[in-house]
Amino acid sequence: MAEFLQVATTNNTIYISYQSNITDYAPLIASYISKLDAAGTGGTIILGEGTFTIGSTINFRSNITLQGQFLATTVKAKAGLNANMFGFSQAVNIAQNVVIRNLRIDGNRKDPYNTSGNPTGNTAGDGISFYQKQLVGYGSANVEQNPILENLLIENCAGYGVKLGGYGYDSVEKNNFNIKGLRVNNVRVNKCYIGFYLVATSDSYLYRAHPSNCEFQGMFLDGVGNVYVTETKSIYNGRQDNSSRTAGIRVKNSARCHLNVCEPQEEYQNGILIENCSDIVLNACRVDANGRPPNWVGNSVNNGVYTYIRGFGLVIKDSTEVFVTGLSGTDFRYNGSDITTCWSDYAIKVSGGKNIKIDAIVGTHFVGSYLIDSSNPTTNLLMNVNNFSGVGISTNFNTDLILSSPADSLKTADVSGTNTSSVTLNLETGRSTGNAVGGAIAFWTSDPIVSGTNLQTLTEKARLSPSGAFLIGSTTDDGNNKLQVNGGAKVTGTLTVNNLTVTGTVSGINSGFDPSQPIAITNTTASTSKSTGSLTTAGGLGVSGNIYGSNGNFDGTLTVNNLTVTGTATGVGGGGSSFDPSQPLNITNTTQSTSATTGAIKTAGGLGIALNANIGGTLGVTGAAIFASTLSAGAATVSSLTSTSAIAGITGSFSSTVNATGAISSGNNTTSGSVQVNGAAASNRILELQTAGSTRWRIVAETTGESGSNAGSFFQIQAFADDGVTKTGNVFSVGRGTGATISFGGPIQTTSALTFSGGAPPEIRPSGVGGTNVAGTNIALRSGNGSGNAATSAIIFATPQPIASGSGSQSSTERARVTQNFLVGTTTDPTSNGAAVSGAVRANQFFISAINTAPASSTTIGTAGEIRFCDDAIYLCVATNSWKRSLLSAW
Repeated sequence: MAEFLQVATTNNTIYISYQSNITDYAPLIASYISKLDAAGTGGTIILGEGTFTIGSTINFRSNITLQGQFLATTVKAKAGLNANMFGFSQAVNIAQNVVIRNLRIDGNRKDPYNTSGNPTGNTAGDGISFYQKQLVGYGSANVEQNPILENLLIENCAGYGVKLGGYGYDSVEKNNFNIKGLRVNNVRVNKCYIGFYLVATSDSYLYRAHPSNCEFQGMFLDGVGNVYVTETKSIYNGRQDNSSRTAGIRVKNSARCHLNVCEPQEEYQNGILIENCSDIVLNACRVDANGRPPNWVGNSVNNGVYTYIRGFGLVIKDSTEVFVTGLSGTDFRYNGSDITTCWSDYAIKVSGGKNIKIDAIVGTHFVGSYLIDSSNPTTNLLMNVNNFSGVGISTNFNTDLILSSPADSLKTADVSGTNTSSVTLNLETGRSTGNAVGGAIAFWTSDPIVSGTNLQTLTEKARLSPSGAFLIGSTTDDGNNKLQVNGGAKVTGTLTVNNLTVTGTVSGINSGFDPSQPIAITNTTASTSKSTGSLTTAGGLGVSGNIYGSNGNFDGTLTVNNLTVTGTATGVGGGGSSFDPSQPLNITNTTQSTSATTGAIKTAGGLGIALNANIGGTLGVTGAAIFASTLSAGAATVSSLTSTSAIAGITGSFSSTVNATGAISSGNNTTSGSVQVNGAAASNRILELQTAGSTRWRIVAETTGESGSNAGSFFQIQAFADDGVTKTGNVFSVGRGTGATISFGGPIQTTSALTFSGGAPPEIRPSGVGGTNVAGTNIALRSGNGSGNAATSAIIFATPQPIASGSGSQSSTERARVTQNFLVGTTTDPTSNGAAVSGAVRANQFFISAINTAPASSTTIGTAGEIRFCDDAIYLCVATNSWKRSLLSAW
């Protein structure tokens, strides 16, 4: 047998290496399981790298761990096995505390889609099957407890990838379960009939359990309780079933289950299907583009036309106490004539049940589909829909919201607390592009018909137009009025409008008037202010014709097409004659302006100019200069901006130079600010440091294009030569993505510790090279140079030392160092050896570079511990100048 000896017998560990001459490893592995089980304590079987073929089911016993070297170790079913690869023998006992980790499990199935693909492969059998055909219940010795599956890739199984539990469709009701305490960590199931199938399972935790390309369900939880599933991603499942029962994640007949941050995407039918369940929580789940035609590939149709499979993002059927929060997704589309875009019919389908709360739905691409279908009435359905943002050519919300019960209403949630404002209900149309007319909000009600059972006809009664006008009895916006009524309008209280146009009779306003006739006001109250007189208005007064009067006083804005003054005009240039505002106003006075109160034009108030202003001389500002828009050639022409003190608080940009002998600052102690260098992608955006006008350093966002996923616009610090033109190199460079590589243009020298932080292990590596057969760059760790005959420095490797359980910080302990030799576990530097190790040395195999010379006799000069490997014997120096040997012979 190909077996390594146990390294430490007290560990109950057996190592098995791959040997090409062994065609069936099942008997060997099974024998070691029996050996460890017979010892009464269990143990661990470790498989080396390679593909271990098995021709029969490997049945586990309690407290047995089987592990490999992750993807480097494959356990593969032989053709013709047609049975489960891993399980337990119910005739012996249920296995407790079983662990399977770090393996690739290959079921070697016959390809169900291609008759010429693996024609001799298996047509039955699960990957891992801890499954009973009889319900046993809590407290029984036959309950499988605490199985652990981690770091597994299970694929190509004709049956289930992972099948746990047993017949237990009423397990929740009867509190009977076959599996308890399951832990799944980082397990992917690909190309199996069902990815994960859990029945009669409780108190379990599934983390990153990823099913993909499975014919029926991605993950099926049936009759489970207290199961927590988190960060599960499923894709392309349900290809072979058109019964609308398949889903990326399906939960049935279960209670007290929590789906957290799960992402079923591009499933052939439903994303998540919840049916006949209670106490279910979905948190921060994402359902994208579910509901595909069979054999869907990309956005094309293969091998003809296929029947559309109806799919939904989330289905909740006949369930109670379901809470959905933070649900998000994209691509909810339906077009029965074009199956390339046949995605989810509805974002959510709720059917039957009661006490369903759906809170904070966020999504895009709701095109031709429903947000929610509740065709089978549901009791107490509470929805909070928000933040539907359009993407691409889609609209914000181009769907129907169906309320099935007469008591249903569309409303925002109530709020609690003292003097707390309620939530606003927003009705938003989709946005158009370019200069196209925007959408309107229309209000439709039904019209009575003859007595009978026929449905009444819906007709539009009112609409809010894109211009903001509210139309009643009309769909045509005249473009002038905000309220347009085609028919009678009755106002029993006060009517306040900015503009009132009446084509008929107005009654109830000071006994009535005919707007086609002049309005005469006989009241003679004089006007001494804007709030007195026989005619007052709280708003403006628009007059399309002439205004005549003896005196006019305006303490607000006076807007006229032509102003003629025959008397004295005060506050208008101080002049007396008249002017035509349609013509330019020329001032021939040449008085120089040396202050805010001198010059040819003076104003005690502000000066507002709608268009450009060109000043041939100096512009002096004694107060703050505020530019509301960009300070550039389009707003103002400035050859340069020079300040002898600090320049602060300027928002905008400069097309020319900004010179400051003082500081250029942004923000203060109470308000933050920023200095921005803006430019297009793939262009240099530069902050430059100079000496006497010559460039020395540049801080740059460089020209690499921004292609998405945080790529492009690398941050660089560039150094320049004395000529201020030649760039000597990029001293520092880093990308924008999470965990991006930091590049240095030269060696890194530090007089203190160089510390790395972050969740992933940091790397120090040189950049790659291009070309054909070009050697990569070496990486050098160099200790500092001393002087003279002082002891040489070393490169030290240290890792933390475990301490007592708690929150105290561990301290680093030296593990190895490089001096003139390589030392492990010691700091004593030998004078002749290339390496020194204090402690055990363990390896799968040892090699010596050459056969040693044998000692001439047992008293030959030697040091205790010295070993010589010779062609006839292995010699060991047991004491100074004292040798023993073990003879070698062929066999």
